[in-house]
Amino acid sequence: MYKISIIIIGLTVAIFGQINQDNKNPKSQEHTNYHVSNNSMVEYVAETEMFFLFGSTINGKNSSVTGVINLDPLNLVNSAAKIIIDANGFTSCNDSRDEHIAEILKSKTHPQIIFILDSLSKLNSTDQSNNGFIAVGSLTVNGIKKLLSFPVVINRSSNEIKIFGEIEVLYSDFGMEPPTVGGGVVKDAKESILLKASIVAHETK
Repeated sequence: MYKISIIIIGLTVAIFGQINQDNKNPKSQEHTNYHVSNNSMVEYVAETEMFFLFGSTINGKNSSVTGVINLDPLNLVNSAAKIIIDANGFTSCNDSRDEHIAEILKSKTHPQIIFILDSLSKLNSTDQSNNGFIAVGSLTVNGIKKLLSFPVVINRSSNEIKIFGEIEVLYSDFGMEPPTVGGGVVKDAKESILLKASIVAHETK
């Protein structure tokens, strides 16, 4: 009987000890969800050259961005995300050009541009305070999915995260033709386009 009591007491101490240890690290097994806010922005920068004119740069911005980001507070590399962009939401202060961009994106057939994060890795693994990462994920444009890798910067506050990143891609990667300007009078259009993203997300309560 004495031995049984000792065993029971030992098990009880071990169980409560484990519970207390878990309570000291409540986030170690939890991820935090953040919803993308309307302060987010996705931008494209396209360069062209026209006959008898200097080169022209086209900037289009899109604030129709939604999505969910799932972060591991103690280890950001274990995070996941899905960002959705309205393919009809790009504006460049030129209605006809914006309509042309929507046609290039085939937005009627593919109304959403989707990025799904597969993994994050530290940009500088020797500096844990560094907020630079390499993001790897799939980008779907015009119904075509491509795996991409590019640098991002992640800034966190108490209940908000901000993610900044950019990457240059080829139009042909997504089955598209470069846009035209000046009524289609284009001497040479760069075959690539620069994509920039500024994502702001708030913690889900």
